[in-house]
Amino acid sequence: MDLFRPELLVDPATSVLVGHSADGLVTVEAVASRNHHVVGISNVFAVEGGVDRAWPVVLNAVRRLFPTLPVVGYEHGADLDAAIRHGFEAAGPLRVWLHG
Repeated sequence: MDLFRPELLVDPATSVLVGHSADGLVTVEAVASRNHHVVGISNVFAVEGGVDRAWPVVLNAVRRLFPTLPVVGYEHGADLDAAIRHGFEAAGPLRVWLHG
């Protein structure tokens, strides 16, 4: 599956976060995209337990990798509810602009 373009995967500002079970299976995934001001989290996924299982793993990894940067996300609906349960605050709707 070509979920992520090669340019994204070689971008030094982008990290694919992966959590493993004790037997080495992938159980949690997310993408962290950082700049000098924030770390943006997207594509949060857990094999079992949904995003409520994923957020603690993702946030722990982000704190270790980028300890000084605030964390932002782009969730809505049930995913936003889960993010709020794990310490996020809703800031308002996301507006996406397309160019070209």
